[in-house]
This record gives sequence, structure tokens and C-alpha cells, in this order.
Amino acid sequence: MSAYILAGIAAFLWSIVNVVDKALIERFCKNGDTGALLILSSLFPVTLLPVAYYFAEGSLILPVSDILILILTGVLMVGWIAVYLNTLVDEDVSIVAPLMQLTPVFAFVLAFLILGELPSNTKLLAGLVIIIGSIVLSFEHTTGKLKITLLFSMLSVSAIIALINVLFKFVTVEESFWLSMFWHALGIVVTGFILYIFHSSYRQQFHRFTKDNWGIGIGLNGANETLTIAGDILFAYAILLAPLALVQTMEAYQPLFVFIISYFITRFAPTILSEDISKSALIQKGVGILLVVLGSIWLLTS
Repeated sequence: MSAYILAGIAAFLWSIVNVVDKALIERFCKNGDTGALLILSSLFPVTLLPVAYYFAEGSLILPVSDILILILTGVLMVGWIAVYLNTLVDEDVSIVAPLMQLTPVFAFVLAFLILGELPSNTKLLAGLVIIIGSIVLSFEHTTGKLKITLLFSMLSVSAIIALINVLFKFVTVEESFWLSMFWHALGIVVTGFILYIFHSSYRQQFHRFTKDNWGIGIGLNGANETLTIAGDILFAYAILLAPLALVQTMEAYQPLFVFIISYFITRFAPTILSEDISKSALIQKGVGILLVVLGSIWLLTS
């Protein structure tokens, strides 16, 4: 299957995940306590370990440096998820998701810093379009004030995701894909266990969440994490089949998917998800998302 189709499916799955994340927070994290969801997200990849081990044909041998890098990518993933979940507490998912498209911009920054590759003027202009779109989305449409915390939170998320992608591709070749996925997932799980053991607040939130929401809460989160892992696997495999920047072109459509899904749920099932769909908010989101999507495609195809 084409790398671009795989990446497109991954982007759609992640769009669903974004919307469900926001719905879970609205329903089960009334006080903005996202620790339970973070622990669940960190521990769920334990289900991936035996699968990855099986497809790796029982061999976990890699250079120690590669293992450490892959484990680091898992730790970094938990880090960006923590920032992302906290941001979703106060912001619409249709605002947060587009800001994650700053990732390709940081990918080119890392290419310059690590490989000395200087972006062309066209890429710089495309990156500027993405940044302008992100700034448009970061304004409070009712007061006109720039939400600095939102912007910098998502800048950090995008930078971390870009670093994860670069590191994963750096140590992985197609033949060792599942082997790399094993160590990456292990890094996530180990980080989750460390948070559970040493972060008392997160541990209490986790116990309270699992006790009070054993049915629908755990079920929705489990289904959501399954979609996340499926998307991660598809995308990670796609970047092995084609250049990273070009594969990320398909990821550029994720904000559009999120916008459409969240709009219709808010319109027809507001008890599940409630976003700001006032005229001024829709205009702001529409303009910002359009700039981000077009800038991303331009950046990654130029």
C-alpha cells in the first residue's frame, strides 16, 4: 500500500482520537485533572509489546545506542501527550489540532541544525503561512487577545513530535520496524509506570477514574488508544517507505478532519462534545485552518 495512503489513514484515525480525547476530558475530567488519561495512555502500549516481539521474530537485539534513542522517543511521546491533554482542558480541539501542524516546520529546523540543510525560500514562505495560520487560531476571538500559553504549549508539542519522527527514522530501517516499535513502546510504558509510582496526584486520579468510570470511560479510552497505536504504526511504517516531509503532507489534512467531525458532533450531539461554533469562531477557525493546511501542503511539496 502507498505510503501516502497509509499516512492519510493515520491522519484520519488521529482526528478521531483528538475528538474523543476532548470528549473524555469534558465528561470525566471536570477539574482539569488529566493525570488518569495520561497514565492510561502511557500504559496501554503494553498491549503492543507482545505483538511487536512476535513480528520481530523474537529478536530484540539492537545497538545499545539505538535502544536508548528509541526508549527516549517513548519518553518524549508521554511528554507531549501531557502538554496536549492539559491544553485540551481549556481549548477547543478544532483549535488545538491545527496547531500541531507546526511539526513540519520544526522538522526542517531540525534538518538544518542536525544535517546543515538550509530550507529554500519557498519552504520558508510556506512555513511562514503555517505560523500565520497558527497565530490566527491562537487569538481569543471575543477579546482579540493572543493566547500565549496556548501558542507556546503547542509549539513545544510540535517540536517534540518532530524530534521523535527524526530520531525514529534515524535508527530504523524497514527490516527492523517492529523491533524499533518494541523499544519505542517500552519507553512509553516504562515512563507510564514511573509516573504512576512517583506522581501521587496522577496515581490518585488514575484510581478514582478507574473506580468511577470502569465501564464507558475505560472502554472509550481503550478504543481511543487502540486507534492511536494503529495510527502510530501506520505512520511510522509510512515514513520508512517515503521521505518524511512528503509523508507528512497527508498529515496536513488532520485539522480539517477534526474541524468537520467536531462541528457535526457539537451541532447534533452537544452532550458528547461542545465546541464554540458561533459565526465569529467558525470564521476564525476556517481562516486559520485553511492557512495551516495550505501552508503545510506547500511546505511539504515544494
